[in-house]
Amino acid sequence: MVNPLVLLMLGSAPLLQDPTRPLNLEPEPRSPSVIETGVRQPFRLQAVMHNGRDASAIIDDQRYRLGDRIGGYRLAAIGRRQVRLEAQGESLELRLFSPLISQGVQ
Repeated sequence: MVNPLVLLMLGSAPLLQDPTRPLNLEPEPRSPSVIETGVRQPFRLQAVMHNGRDASAIIDDQRYRLGDRIGGYRLAAIGRRQVRLEAQGESLELRLFSPLISQGVQ
């Protein structure tokens, strides 16, 4: 015998929401996909690790060390909270956290 309460819960599952999440009445903006724009979104820096001798970075779920190739870029520098990628005179800096306060505003 199937419990009617279970059926009721299964039928209303799409209506359930995390009770700690604020209500969002507006739909979340959707960023265009690579297919729609034809442009790859920037790399995502997830972690920076230093062990005294070596440094490495986790970018898009992969671990890289200085000099490694990431797409068409070379990992040129690893800082405490950022990395620098270089390719054909172009430099791209990835940061772990965006600044909370603009540098021009104090």
